[in-house]
Amino acid sequence: MLSILLIWTYIFILTIVAGFLLQVTINRNNFKEQSFGNPILLSIVGYCLITALISIYSIFLKVALVANLFILISEAIGCIIFRKQFMLFLHLGIEKIKEVKFKQLAVFLVIVFNILFMNIKGVYFDSDSGLYHAQAIQWIEKFAVIPGLGNLYPNYAFNSSFFISSAFFSFTFLNNFSFHVLNSYLLLLLVVFSIQNIRGNDYYIAIYTILIIPTFYFFRLDAALPYPDLVIYILEIFVFMVFIEKIKNNSLQKFDFESLAICLLVLTCITTKLSALLVIFVLPLLLFYARNSIKTKQVFTLCFFTIVILVPWFIRNVILSGYLLFPYPNIDLFNFDWKVPYSEALITKSWIYSHARILDQYDDFKLPITQWFPIWLKNQQRIDVASLVGAVMGMLALSIIIFAKKMLNRFSSLALFYFGITYLLCILFWFASAPAFRFGQAYIFVCLSIVIFYGLEILKTNKMFLKNSIVIVLLFFAGYSSIWPIKLIGSGEINLKHYLIYPDIKYKPIVAVEKNLNGLIISMPVGNRRCWNQPIPCTPRLYNSIQLRGNDLSTGFKIVRVDSVTVSASYFK
Repeated sequence: MLSILLIWTYIFILTIVAGFLLQVTINRNNFKEQSFGNPILLSIVGYCLITALISIYSIFLKVALVANLFILISEAIGCIIFRKQFMLFLHLGIEKIKEVKFKQLAVFLVIVFNILFMNIKGVYFDSDSGLYHAQAIQWIEKFAVIPGLGNLYPNYAFNSSFFISSAFFSFTFLNNFSFHVLNSYLLLLLVVFSIQNIRGNDYYIAIYTILIIPTFYFFRLDAALPYPDLVIYILEIFVFMVFIEKIKNNSLQKFDFESLAICLLVLTCITTKLSALLVIFVLPLLLFYARNSIKTKQVFTLCFFTIVILVPWFIRNVILSGYLLFPYPNIDLFNFDWKVPYSEALITKSWIYSHARILDQYDDFKLPITQWFPIWLKNQQRIDVASLVGAVMGMLALSIIIFAKKMLNRFSSLALFYFGITYLLCILFWFASAPAFRFGQAYIFVCLSIVIFYGLEILKTNKMFLKNSIVIVLLFFAGYSSIWPIKLIGSGEINLKHYLIYPDIKYKPIVAVEKNLNGLIISMPVGNRRCWNQPIPCTPRLYNSIQLRGNDLSTGFKIVRVDSVTVSASYFK
């Protein structure tokens, strides 16, 4: 328990200092007058910045102790260079801490209590973390990027920047124990940021409330896992929340630090999971509103960060798989010897979409929507389908109302509606490609919250009644969500003395056999095809024609010929 709190504190310090240094670098000429950004916003921006820097670092070196020292020393030098601004920043921070009221502190402690217990008693089930997340992170912790790692297992070439930041904050170099608590930290940021903004008497408090509860409901078992679907949800929600803050502050027409924060969040979404690609449509909307105020210097700044974030990600893609975007073999620009066979990349791509549509079947895009949709619908939970229908139909109905001349001027802000249209396009793209619900949750709940926001305006709901109702709902939810950890303590299942230092976060033990393949010893799990945190190299399945490119693992893997592979339900799952 204490170890998690210490790592959370470490992550907070590193990320908030990174966010602070970025802000003062951009606004270094007016630091005395400026009001430093919300500490939560600075932390999430700092996360994006550190992830980008470590992504570059990981191309050349393993992400372990030296990587942490590199970031620590870099931030220390930055704080010395901007020491006047840093002292002002510390002073303002201390003053804000002194202003915290007991009620606010109590709410914060309840949130920490709930999220902390998600990590104290880690819940590990048969998931993608066992299939490839934990293994991909382990490769990053022990080696620089490996050429042709996708030849060992295609999923190892899924190049998520979240794996890099997870490796950075895992502290495996201390005692060979992986602390995968980054998800829970980012979840804590999201919930605290939402609670901070449930204030005043406006309809925006309904939006923040709607976005908090589903987060706990759908991802409560994932906070203790190195699970990129949770972090992509968090980042996409943060994009929306920062956009809301700009609307509330009447600063959409300015390209300020919050605008840059949205850009960094969007770019980090893309490098975290390729399914988030369409969130990039938020940037044209943002730039459209700021078109009259954006300066040439700001354009160059945006281009610089686009290069810093995306180029290392592309380079890692090429080294891991031989493709610029894996598993999309149609973008075929290179001919390296470590290149994943075209047929293997195509099968991987097809399986992703097939599994999202019809779960444990493989259709290679042969099934028309009239055949796969009934199968998909049958596999979904009712609450998921209801959320999707409500979001799409609600946005369509809202569009009809908005563009009717008599209703056009009835709303306080149309910027929120245009943002909803952007995420509605993301929903349509998600459904047409890989409609696994976890890939589209952020888009769905954002659209739902926007529909409810405008619905409250249309109905002219009493704002004080709305706020009091939301407070009651949140109090009920806080009490309900606290029952689980309290029951675990009361039943003796969790002994706080036993978990005082370390959480019970242990990967599933597996039975593995060793294969000697051309002098290379590789572990293969027996039974469920999941390696979990088995020492590398481990793979769920193995080509007989795989070879090392050199004398050790760091040289990477290549396929000397393409074997015949039979695709089955357990092949990638």
